[in-house]
Amino acid sequence: MVPTNISEGSIPPSTDSVARKIAVMPKPKRPAKPRERVKGEGTIFLRGNIYWYEMHWRGQRFRGSLDTPDRETALIKWDTKRGEIRSGELPKTFEPITVQAMFDIWIQECERTCKVGTIGDYRRRWNLHLKPVFGKLLATQVTKDKVSAYLYQRMKDGAGEVSQNREDRVLQMIFN
Repeated sequence: MVPTNISEGSIPPSTDSVARKIAVMPKPKRPAKPRERVKGEGTIFLRGNIYWYEMHWRGQRFRGSLDTPDRETALIKWDTKRGEIRSGELPKTFEPITVQAMFDIWIQECERTCKVGTIGDYRRRWNLHLKPVFGKLLATQVTKDKVSAYLYQRMKDGAGEVSQNREDRVLQMIFN
């Protein structure tokens, strides 16, 4: 018994689910929200009060400081960094250096600026005492604890305070 008057609002139970499926319209798709930045361009962000950048390029992550608290300047610097990364001029990578290599560089500067007697003193201290302990270490391996242990051992071996201070000073000058 199907009612002839549709205005009554009664739909037979068997046709109820079919009618609802027909009556329900699909929701319209929302338009895509425009992106704030282009995918693959990287991003800048604040770390403290300094802007930094991050970018993934050819499977490698690049991240570094832009050295400025001003957003406009950071955007300009970021544009040049992005160009360097994409052109293949990658940011500086860490290359390990030995303390011996650092000494060689430092002693060249001393030869230019110091007296001959001072250079001789630096070389003797390096060759006799410092080189056997620190010469083959990487610069990152030299810690305050290692220097303190070295100076303590020198004290036990009978070196005076002046010798310890001067050897410590040579190490400090090499690392500066």
